[in-house]
Amino acid sequence: MKKSAFFLVFFIIIVFSFQQVKATIITVDNNYPKIGDFATLQEAHDAASNEDTIYVYPSLVSYNTIKVGKMLCFIGTGFQSSQAGLRTTLLEGAFEFIAGSGGSNIIGFGGNFNVIIDADNISIKRNKVKSIKVLAGHLGTIISQNFIYDIDNYFLIDVEAENEVFILNNIVKNHSIWYGPNGNNSNNGKGIRANQTTNTTIIINNIIDLANLSFSNEVVAIDIGSSNATAYNNIILIGPIIGDQTEFSNNLNGPEINSVFIDYKNNDYHLKSGSPAIGTGLNGVDMGIYGGEFSFVDGGYPDIPSIYYLDVPLIGTQKDGINITVKAKSN
Repeated sequence: MKKSAFFLVFFIIIVFSFQQVKATIITVDNNYPKIGDFATLQEAHDAASNEDTIYVYPSLVSYNTIKVGKMLCFIGTGFQSSQAGLRTTLLEGAFEFIAGSGGSNIIGFGGNFNVIIDADNISIKRNKVKSIKVLAGHLGTIISQNFIYDIDNYFLIDVEAENEVFILNNIVKNHSIWYGPNGNNSNNGKGIRANQTTNTTIIINNIIDLANLSFSNEVVAIDIGSSNATAYNNIILIGPIIGDQTEFSNNLNGPEINSVFIDYKNNDYHLKSGSPAIGTGLNGVDMGIYGGEFSFVDGGYPDIPSIYYLDVPLIGTQKDGINITVKAKSN
């Protein structure tokens, strides 16, 4: 796809979604030459007002760390494209939500970045991230439909005390090898930790994939200690759920992996025919990321219309203009 046509696609997406957003729309573009309003996320943030929406163009070059101190909505194009040559929105470093950012959300970013949350009502949705850490004392954190993957972080989702967190339909995949204080290879891998007694945590329809760590005695899929937590309809490839006062119902723990997914080694977690996770979740729904009310969206496309067909003639006239054919679908 030619660069001009690609930018036209992104512009049309913005037009489609304009009526859904009452506040100002700001664009970020680090390509050269750029057509967006700003070249960096931080510049766009600093110029924005509360409740603005910031659309971020795809690029071959990753965007950098940002600290968010306003209530903003950041929207990328997804973390993985199904079409060859179609770029995605990538970020390196950290996306940090600090005081003043309550009510913010990020959708559709990929790359190698960590999320740090220190505000109320933050939503992390349809991203590929390395880890998510929720600092103490916040309400209404939503972590939904993300691919959380790393080989370094000890915990991929780490929730400190006095938090209310909803963890829904995520892939949590840790294939790390952690070295202990004496340099010994401990092969530890942990998925989710929210074990403080003051936490309220809801963990539904996730996949915890620590399969490469199956030889370790230290693998823990979910550690919720004595917190107020509920966990159901999750598929856990290896490792226990640790919890004292937690409702554990209808989780598939330690299944014969090859009988469950189409191709989990290549991150295809669709349920294969005859899978024991089909229809066996609470209330008869499928277990795993494609079950329940917040089904995982492959590629992390944002929930605004996306273009799957675009025909743009290369030549037009001043009199007749050009006839553009666009086909879009909702996500």
